[in-house]
Amino acid sequence: MEEEKYIVASNCIFVKGYKNNLLFDIQKRCWYHITFSLSPVDLTKIDTDSIEYMVSEGILLKVPKSLESLLPPISLEYDSPYLIESAIIDRSETSEYSIEKVVHLLDSLSVKFLQVRYYSDIDIEELELLLNYLFESTIESIQLVCPYKKDLLEYIKSNNLFSRNPKLSNIIFSSCSDNIVDDYANIAFTSEIINSSDNCGNIHPNLFSNNPKLFFKSLNFNSCLHKKIGIDEKGFLKNCPTMQNSFCHIDDASDYNIKQLKTSFWSITKDQVNICKDCEFRYICTDCRVITDSPENIYSRPLKCGYNPYISKSGKEKRNIIL
Repeated sequence: MEEEKYIVASNCIFVKGYKNNLLFDIQKRCWYHITFSLSPVDLTKIDTDSIEYMVSEGILLKVPKSLESLLPPISLEYDSPYLIESAIIDRSETSEYSIEKVVHLLDSLSVKFLQVRYYSDIDIEELELLLNYLFESTIESIQLVCPYKKDLLEYIKSNNLFSRNPKLSNIIFSSCSDNIVDDYANIAFTSEIINSSDNCGNIHPNLFSNNPKLFFKSLNFNSCLHKKIGIDEKGFLKNCPTMQNSFCHIDDASDYNIKQLKTSFWSITKDQVNICKDCEFRYICTDCRVITDSPENIYSRPLKCGYNPYISKSGKEKRNIIL
């Protein structure tokens, strides 16, 4: 009988951290926290229970040696056909710029994903106007973030806002002081007060992503700023609304060379960021290049991350596989 060996399934990608390691399963969209690397030498040292578990989970495959070459690793490249893939629009009670001009710009760039953040109460007429503009645009998915108001929630439900606007993917209500019990699948509630772009940049295990697209993007580019634009409260066009520097104002966007929207931040990966480069969670975590420990250093770690990969201080994993 031909000799067999254990190999790592091609859909499972190993990520080495300073103290711990992570295995991301592209197919199942989950990750595992492991204490060893997945080299052939290590596989011979793993206890039987761990081997059996990894086989049952599809992490390890037992194949004849002659077939090993027929199971090559998957490509780790990432590419997007769009000049700009996602956008953020910030609005407040002082915003005076034209929503119509913004949507026209996003449409001309063929933007696919949009987040609209309201820092003050939404005017229902403006919300309906915004959704009407977006309905005919290239936008495929819209997320709305706004302060919680009971009247607004009732309006959304009674007027079937989601069914009338299929591009509206979900709504996040902030500043919720009440314990709201709601079974609406597209609506989430948080007690967090989101009243400016400075509330952005949060890093937390609950925000880790099981999206393979983000994983590959993080391997090759900046997970947050790559092919993204933002419109701040005053209507200035930026890579991110939180940034100080802007490209131009939305009123002048038609005269701006769109190719200049690309910034140096697009290509900064977590493998280049201080401390993050030693973290096992770096490819499933988002990255903020604006709110950092040292604003003068573009490779400084995100300010709002409290995880220490050198002592494995925190972090929640799907399952520990211990050697």
